[in-house]
Amino acid sequence: MFVDLWAPWCHTCLSMKEYVLRDDKLPRAAEQYVFLAINTEKPENAQFLRTIPVQAWPTFYVLDAAQSTPQIRGRWVGAASPQQLMLFLRDAQRAHEAARAGTLAHDDPLALAIAGDQRFAAGDLEGAAGKYAQALSRAPADWPRRPDTLVSQISLLYKTKQLGACVDLGLSAMEQTGRAVSAADFSYYALSCADELEPLDLRVSKVRRAAETKLSSLCEAEQVDLTADDRGDACASLRAARKALNDKQGMKAAAATRLKVLENAAHDMPDEVALTYDWARAETLLWLDRGDEALGFLTTRERALPKDYNPPHYLARVYKELARWDDGLAAIDRALGQAYGPRKAAMLGLKADLLLAANRKDEAKRTLEAQLKAYIALPEGQQPQTRELDVSERLRQWK
Repeated sequence: MFVDLWAPWCHTCLSMKEYVLRDDKLPRAAEQYVFLAINTEKPENAQFLRTIPVQAWPTFYVLDAAQSTPQIRGRWVGAASPQQLMLFLRDAQRAHEAARAGTLAHDDPLALAIAGDQRFAAGDLEGAAGKYAQALSRAPADWPRRPDTLVSQISLLYKTKQLGACVDLGLSAMEQTGRAVSAADFSYYALSCADELEPLDLRVSKVRRAAETKLSSLCEAEQVDLTADDRGDACASLRAARKALNDKQGMKAAAATRLKVLENAAHDMPDEVALTYDWARAETLLWLDRGDEALGFLTTRERALPKDYNPPHYLARVYKELARWDDGLAAIDRALGQAYGPRKAAMLGLKADLLLAANRKDEAKRTLEAQLKAYIALPEGQQPQTRELDVSERLRQWK
């Protein structure tokens, strides 16, 4: 069974659905796998997520569902090209058959990577990162799964705040990530760790320069194995790297390239497809001091997709940046009217921010209290790990 853990707000999920998870992109996959898409926001899917968890969207699993408890045969985090996903499915099939036959050696890189996947599902993030490291050390230099396994490892080093180890991995393995989407994801986590490390640490500037070089080859080159959505993300990370390196002209160039890529991708597409790029476009226009342009296409999108919570949510975020508090509050109320699950709880935080900015403090406090109750009420499997604590801390500081 191939399981796609996705969410309606996840632009990468929408891009994968449109450009990768298709019969013509994954030939014969439907003959070997049952495909199951799980909307992680729906309350009826919470029990599934208790056993098969998600911390980054999208996440894909291959499961042996014939067992009383589904057995993990593979896990992929984030975007993938069709070629990468076909390779992943091939390896998962090999793992499935070998597990049934008892022929997969425990020190095989694939077995070690799957052991990392299983530890992740059990909540042992540090143990999972260790298993991915063992898989990489056992694998040959040209192991095709090296890039995505590196992403799995570095993402967990970041999540467990092993920042020094994370930056060290970024420095030692940046050139092992190729030029597909795994390279952009790996660079993103390396930069995130560098941002939280002590700024005087000599490794910080080194990993930022390495990431800037890698990301420029993904963002600014015309011929790359990336969807427009993935290339846009690479450009966003490139802008962040150049900001950290105090390269203002480079930041503007990365933003301009990102906007061009996204607008070209959205041009003449159906609204439900063009929606994939809307927040990235809006955020880039805001950064370029062209927020009114974002309001224009988002207003049009909301009219075209009146049941989708994303356009009014994006509008509320843009209005907040433009200090148009009342318009932002009207937009977020429209979004809340369509939203559900963890996303609806998260949106209440934006509403509280808008109310505070409008000097409506009592209403802001009541909204935060409602947000805390909404997080507490979420079923196990859908409760964000730190959000409840964050809201509790905001209310404590209020008192």
